[in-house]
Amino acid sequence: MKNLLLALVALAPLGVIASDDAHTFKISNIKVGLACGKANLESGQGGWVCQPVKDIYVVDQGTCVYDKREVPCTWTGIEFDYQGVKAGAKLICTETSGLPSAFGNPRSVSKSGTKQFTYELPLDKSTGHRFEAQYVVFEVHDVDSEIRATHTQCSIDNHLALSFDQVFHYPTNGH
Repeated sequence: MKNLLLALVALAPLGVIASDDAHTFKISNIKVGLACGKANLESGQGGWVCQPVKDIYVVDQGTCVYDKREVPCTWTGIEFDYQGVKAGAKLICTETSGLPSAFGNPRSVSKSGTKQFTYELPLDKSTGHRFEAQYVVFEVHDVDSEIRATHTQCSIDNHLALSFDQVFHYPTNGH
């Protein structure tokens, strides 16, 4: 089966309060879904999750740079408020999928043919709002249906901070 192409994609959100010996942190107002703010999505600045949805229908209405090539894509994202984290902490997210996929970014393909991918979301301040633009590369499949279900868990200092599920629906060649 052909690998699906996506770039750090990213709902049943779990807003939590967790603590370790040094800090108590809280993540709230979690949104995951379709992203808006096209002019700023590639920089991750100024965009937002405008359609919080679990099901993402991948279409060719956007453009992205993936592996040094401009490609049609669908923009998605994750956003949330946070407080009580150590400045400079990293939210470590692991996405697990039922289908092998290729993960990458504008510079390169990071991992190909894998069902699991880990990425980091830096939290620059101890309290703030974080938006992370992500995208899924558009592909047409020669099958009746191509659905990719994912589950993502993100942790801070080995404490679960948020968790969400998404289902990506790819178009087929069924004229």
